[in-house]
Amino acid sequence: MNVSLQSLLLLAVLMVCHVTHAQSLCVSYRSTTARQGPSSKAKEITEYRKHTPLKGTGKKDGAWFEVEDVTGRVSWVRRKDVAFRNNCVLVRVEKSRLRGGPGKEFPAADLAEKGSSFKDLGGEDGWIQVESEDGKKAWINMDHTWKPTSRKMRLSFEKDP
Repeated sequence: MNVSLQSLLLLAVLMVCHVTHAQSLCVSYRSTTARQGPSSKAKEITEYRKHTPLKGTGKKDGAWFEVEDVTGRVSWVRRKDVAFRNNCVLVRVEKSRLRGGPGKEFPAADLAEKGSSFKDLGGEDGWIQVESEDGKKAWINMDHTWKPTSRKMRLSFEKDP
């Protein structure tokens, strides 16, 4: 493949990626109402609490963003109720122990139920330190949580060895 054709192909791929780019969002207000369409008059679907992670689909309409939640449900939320950051997590298992440190050897501090959302303070060795809405900090097993990820694409025009 010649260089100009490679460049053209790369440009086309980057344009498609830009148009369909999904963003990680977190509910930043105490709660937000998800609706079927981009209007406060649209039917209410559910309510998301503070620190709930959502995946932006890339669609927007005025002050509204289309989002997808952990279950794959698509809805619209107001822009002012979400933040463009990937620092929140949701418990995706029935129950998970919140611990005093990053590991099973640390004492259990509390129990988080499915759907509980937290601010993500960072992690280590498969554990995430989280903070609840009331400011309590603990550690949770990373495998018990969900947050949207931003996948990075790597392109190569070289042949595999």
